[in-house]
Amino acid sequence: MGIVGIMIFAVMSAILASQLKVLKGNFDTYIIIAACLVILFYILTKLTAIVDVITRLQSYISIDWAYMEILLKIVGISYITQFSSDMCKECGYGAIGNQIQIFGKLAVMTISMPIVLALIDTITYMLA
Repeated sequence: MGIVGIMIFAVMSAILASQLKVLKGNFDTYIIIAACLVILFYILTKLTAIVDVITRLQSYISIDWAYMEILLKIVGISYITQFSSDMCKECGYGAIGNQIQIFGKLAVMTISMPIVLALIDTITYMLA
């Protein structure tokens, strides 16, 4: 299933959910969550290609693999945070969704600290 297939699946899920909302109140949320999970798992299957490209890039330029690992963690945290937040908001719990977003931002900031410290060390070395 390519990009067009995913988009068609998403639109059809939204149409089905809107029709079920009229007939049965709570089933629309279940359809949307199921559709989002299917799309999320499809995205996860494509991550191996992304990791392969990052590994190849890392071999071309001499960057420590730890930095690439941090980059992958940041991308993963961003996807999971956005997905979880959107699901909470879809279910009507926007406050929880907002807290998930704040937690995700703090987690990204925490994980990125070694990169920030390396950048500060590089700047200090260049100025000295």
